[in-house]
Amino acid sequence: MSESVSKSALPESVRNLVRPIDDTTNLGGALRVAGDGAVALAQGSAAAGLVVARKSVDASKELAAHARRAREEVSPLIKAATEKARAEKAAVQKSAPKSRGGRKALIITSVLGAVVLGGVVFYRTRRPSFPPVAAEAPRVQAVPSDDEPAGA
Repeated sequence: MSESVSKSALPESVRNLVRPIDDTTNLGGALRVAGDGAVALAQGSAAAGLVVARKSVDASKELAAHARRAREEVSPLIKAATEKARAEKAAVQKSAPKSRGGRKALIITSVLGAVVLGGVVFYRTRRPSFPPVAAEAPRVQAVPSDDEPAGA
C-alpha cells in the first residue's frame, strides 16, 4: 500500500497492522513482515481456540445444571416407582413356593464331572507308551552274519 492511500483512506487501527512497501524491499524486511504475519495468525488462532473453549465450558455447565434440575424434578417419581416395584417383588416372593435350586446345582455338577472324566480319558489315550523290552542288551560290536566267516 502506498503512504498516501494508507494515511487518508484507512483508519488508525488498520494502519498499525499494515506495513508500508518500503520495509519489504530487502530480505530482512520481508522476513520481518512474514514473521509478524505468522505471529498475528498464531495469536488469532489461539484467541479463537480460547473463545471456543470458553463457550464449550459454558454450554457443558448449562447442560449439567439442566440435567441436575431434571433429576431433582423426577426424583420423587423414581422413588415412588422403586418402592412400588420392591413391594410387588416381595409379594411375589412370598406367594411363590421356595425352590432350593438343587436342580441347577445338580446340572452344574454333572457337567463339570463329565468334563473332568473326558479330560482323564483323553490324557490316558494320549500319554506316551514305552517301547517293548529288548530280547538282549545292545552291543557295541557288529553281530557276525551267517555269510561271513567267524575269524575274519
